[in-house]
Amino acid sequence: MQEKDELTKLFKLVNMNEVAVSNDEMPIVGTQALATCVGVLIYSEKYKCALVAHVGTEWQNLLESIFELLIKNELDSAPLEYLIIPGYYYNHYEVVENLSAIFADLYPLFVPMQVSLDNGVYIKDPKLPAHQFAFDARTKKFVTNQVLFGKEYFDVQSNLKK
Repeated sequence: MQEKDELTKLFKLVNMNEVAVSNDEMPIVGTQALATCVGVLIYSEKYKCALVAHVGTEWQNLLESIFELLIKNELDSAPLEYLIIPGYYYNHYEVVENLSAIFADLYPLFVPMQVSLDNGVYIKDPKLPAHQFAFDARTKKFVTNQVLFGKEYFDVQSNLKK
Protein backbone atom coordinates (compact mmCIF):
# COMPACT_ATOMS: atom_id res chain seq x y z
CA MET A 1 0.00 0.00 0.00
CA GLN A 2 2.87 2.40 0.76
CA GLU A 3 4.13 2.07 -2.83
CA LYS A 4 0.68 3.03 -4.13
CA ASP A 5 0.60 5.98 -1.72
CA GLU A 6 3.93 7.25 -3.10
CA LEU A 7 2.80 7.06 -6.74
CA THR A 8 -0.57 8.58 -5.85
CA LYS A 9 1.26 11.67 -4.56
CA LEU A 10 2.35 12.21 -8.18
CA PHE A 11 -1.15 11.62 -9.59
CA LYS A 12 -3.48 14.35 -10.82
CA LEU A 13 -7.09 13.11 -10.95
CA VAL A 14 -9.36 14.71 -13.56
CA ASN A 15 -13.02 15.10 -12.60
CA MET A 16 -16.06 14.95 -14.88
CA ASN A 17 -16.12 17.64 -17.59
CA GLU A 18 -12.59 18.72 -16.72
CA VAL A 19 -9.24 18.67 -18.49
CA ALA A 20 -5.78 18.59 -16.89
CA VAL A 21 -2.18 18.45 -18.06
CA SER A 22 0.63 16.57 -16.35
CA ASN A 23 3.67 18.48 -15.12
CA ASP A 24 6.97 17.81 -13.35
CA GLU A 25 5.36 17.72 -9.91
CA MET A 26 2.35 15.65 -11.03
CA PRO A 27 3.55 13.53 -13.98
CA ILE A 28 0.75 10.96 -13.62
CA VAL A 29 -2.69 11.98 -14.84
CA GLY A 30 -5.94 10.07 -15.20
CA THR A 31 -9.61 9.89 -14.36
CA GLN A 32 -12.18 7.72 -12.67
CA ALA A 33 -15.95 7.14 -12.73
CA LEU A 34 -16.11 6.67 -16.50
CA ALA A 35 -19.59 5.17 -16.65
CA THR A 36 -21.44 6.86 -19.53
CA CYS A 37 -18.58 9.29 -20.28
CA VAL A 38 -15.33 8.73 -22.15
CA GLY A 39 -11.77 9.51 -21.25
CA VAL A 40 -9.41 11.22 -23.67
CA LEU A 41 -5.64 10.94 -23.35
CA ILE A 42 -3.35 13.10 -25.47
CA TYR A 43 0.38 12.53 -25.15
CA SER A 44 3.46 14.43 -26.37
CA GLU A 45 6.47 12.15 -26.62
CA LYS A 46 8.68 15.18 -27.33
CA TYR A 47 7.69 16.97 -24.11
CA LYS A 48 6.86 13.89 -21.98
CA CYS A 49 3.55 15.52 -21.17
CA ALA A 50 0.01 14.14 -21.09
CA LEU A 51 -3.41 15.74 -21.15
CA VAL A 52 -6.49 13.91 -19.86
CA ALA A 53 -10.13 14.91 -20.30
CA HIS A 54 -13.22 13.33 -18.72
CA VAL A 55 -15.78 13.89 -21.49
CA GLY A 56 -19.56 13.72 -21.14
CA THR A 57 -22.25 14.70 -23.61
CA GLU A 58 -21.03 18.33 -23.65
CA TRP A 59 -17.98 17.23 -25.62
CA GLN A 60 -17.81 20.35 -27.84
CA ASN A 61 -17.14 22.66 -24.87
CA LEU A 62 -14.54 20.31 -23.45
CA LEU A 63 -12.86 19.98 -26.85
CA GLU A 64 -12.36 23.75 -26.86
CA SER A 65 -10.73 23.52 -23.41
CA ILE A 66 -8.49 20.71 -24.67
CA PHE A 67 -7.20 22.83 -27.55
CA GLU A 68 -6.73 25.87 -25.30
CA LEU A 69 -4.60 23.82 -22.89
CA LEU A 70 -2.56 22.31 -25.72
CA ILE A 71 -1.75 25.78 -27.04
CA LYS A 72 -1.16 27.31 -23.58
CA ASN A 73 1.30 24.52 -22.73
CA GLU A 74 2.90 24.77 -26.20
CA LEU A 75 2.15 21.14 -26.93
CA ASP A 76 0.80 21.84 -30.40
CA SER A 77 4.24 22.06 -32.03
CA ALA A 78 4.97 18.33 -32.19
CA PRO A 79 2.96 15.21 -33.04
CA LEU A 80 0.47 14.20 -30.35
CA GLU A 81 -0.78 10.70 -29.74
CA TYR A 82 -4.37 10.31 -28.64
CA LEU A 83 -6.49 7.56 -27.15
CA ILE A 84 -10.23 7.57 -26.48
CA ILE A 85 -11.24 5.32 -23.58
CA PRO A 86 -14.91 4.30 -23.32
CA GLY A 87 -16.90 4.34 -20.12
CA TYR A 88 -18.34 1.16 -18.63
CA TYR A 89 -21.89 1.90 -19.83
CA TYR A 90 -20.93 4.19 -22.65
CA ASN A 91 -23.64 4.38 -25.30
CA HIS A 92 -23.17 7.87 -26.83
CA TYR A 93 -21.18 6.56 -29.76
CA GLU A 94 -21.47 9.86 -31.61
CA VAL A 95 -19.09 11.39 -29.04
CA VAL A 96 -16.37 8.83 -29.79
CA GLU A 97 -17.04 9.07 -33.53
CA ASN A 98 -16.98 12.88 -33.50
CA LEU A 99 -13.81 13.09 -31.41
CA SER A 100 -12.11 10.45 -33.57
CA ALA A 101 -13.10 12.32 -36.74
CA ILE A 102 -11.79 15.65 -35.41
CA PHE A 103 -8.45 14.13 -34.39
CA ALA A 104 -8.21 12.27 -37.73
CA ASP A 105 -8.84 15.54 -39.60
CA LEU A 106 -5.91 17.09 -37.72
CA TYR A 107 -3.45 14.38 -38.81
CA PRO A 108 -0.40 14.52 -38.73
CA LEU A 109 -0.56 16.62 -35.55
CA PHE A 110 -2.78 13.95 -33.97
CA VAL A 111 -2.01 10.25 -34.42
CA PRO A 112 -3.76 7.35 -32.72
CA MET A 113 -1.85 5.86 -29.78
CA GLN A 114 -0.86 2.30 -30.57
CA VAL A 115 -2.00 0.41 -27.49
CA SER A 116 -4.48 -2.35 -26.92
CA LEU A 117 -7.36 -1.20 -24.74
CA ASP A 118 -7.69 -4.67 -23.23
CA ASN A 119 -4.12 -4.67 -21.97
CA GLY A 120 -4.50 -2.97 -18.58
CA VAL A 121 -5.01 0.53 -19.97
CA TYR A 122 -8.14 0.96 -17.93
CA ILE A 123 -9.76 -1.12 -15.26
CA LYS A 124 -13.21 -1.43 -13.81
CA ASP A 125 -13.65 0.35 -10.51
CA PRO A 126 -14.19 -2.45 -7.96
CA LYS A 127 -16.86 -0.38 -6.16
CA LEU A 128 -18.74 1.08 -9.14
CA PRO A 129 -19.81 0.09 -12.64
CA ALA A 130 -17.24 2.50 -14.11
CA HIS A 131 -13.78 2.53 -15.66
CA GLN A 132 -10.70 4.37 -14.44
CA PHE A 133 -7.18 4.91 -15.75
CA ALA A 134 -3.88 6.56 -14.88
CA PHE A 135 -1.02 7.38 -17.27
CA ASP A 136 2.58 8.24 -16.38
CA ALA A 137 3.87 10.85 -18.84
CA ARG A 138 7.49 10.21 -17.82
CA THR A 139 7.44 6.60 -18.96
CA LYS A 140 4.53 6.57 -21.45
CA LYS A 141 2.97 3.73 -19.48
CA PHE A 142 -0.41 3.16 -17.94
CA VAL A 143 -0.11 2.79 -14.16
CA THR A 144 -3.78 2.25 -13.46
CA ASN A 145 -3.17 -0.60 -11.01
CA GLN A 146 -0.37 1.28 -9.24
CA VAL A 147 -2.26 4.33 -7.94
CA LEU A 148 -5.19 4.84 -5.63
CA PHE A 149 -8.62 6.10 -6.70
CA GLY A 150 -11.73 7.24 -4.85
CA LYS A 151 -11.57 7.97 -1.12
CA GLU A 152 -8.05 6.55 -0.85
CA TYR A 153 -6.82 9.03 -3.49
CA PHE A 154 -8.35 11.98 -1.63
CA ASP A 155 -6.90 10.76 1.68
CA VAL A 156 -3.39 10.74 0.22
CA GLN A 157 -3.84 14.17 -1.37
CA SER A 158 -5.25 15.73 1.82
CA ASN A 159 -2.29 14.34 3.83
CA LEU A 160 0.06 16.16 1.41
CA LYS A 161 -1.57 19.48 2.29
CA LYS A 162 -0.97 19.05 6.02
